Amino acid sequence: MIVSCREALVDLVPDAVLGGGPLNVAVAAARLGVPSAFVGRVSTDSYGEMIWAHLERNRVDVRACQRGSEPTARAIVEHTSKLSFRFEGDDTADACLDEVNLTVLGSGPHIVHGGTLGMFRGHTADVLASLWELNVAGRPAAMATLSTADWAGIGGRAAAVAAITCSRAGADPPYLDEL
Repeated sequence: MIVSCREALVDLVPDAVLGGGPLNVAVAAARLGVPSAFVGRVSTDSYGEMIWAHLERNRVDVRACQRGSEPTARAIVEHTSKLSFRFEGDDTADACLDEVNLTVLGSGPHIVHGGTLGMFRGHTADVLASLWELNVAGRPAAMATLSTADWAGIGGRAAAVAAITCSRAGADPPYLDEL
């Protein structure tokens, strides 16, 4: 299973386009027929409901997700005489993840993706980083509850060992039969 961690947001260009690198990775993997999970906090506002429905519609496992009343982060492109961009992400749901329970995803092998800029924003960054801190046995904490064989790759704050990226903002990953 590919486990993609961190942010799901909306790009307003001007219409809402669901995005965030980790969301795109989870959806792309699922559309390609690879078991996929998303780990993050998704708002219960209208944009968050769109994101949640998108994850479920694309068969992304959301058992390790949290829901919260904080607003959805928004990247806003303003189409004026001079094209401009701004990000509204203070105190948004994606930055407020308060814990992660990876055991709900079952045994692996798993590949963890989590190398986007969002890994450095808010409390979520600290929660996810704690998964990669080494325990007394010299193994990442994320592995403490699972056997070593369950994890094919570990991604974290400093580097992603196994990473898949969808780098275009608002990119809609293809389905397997569209390739």
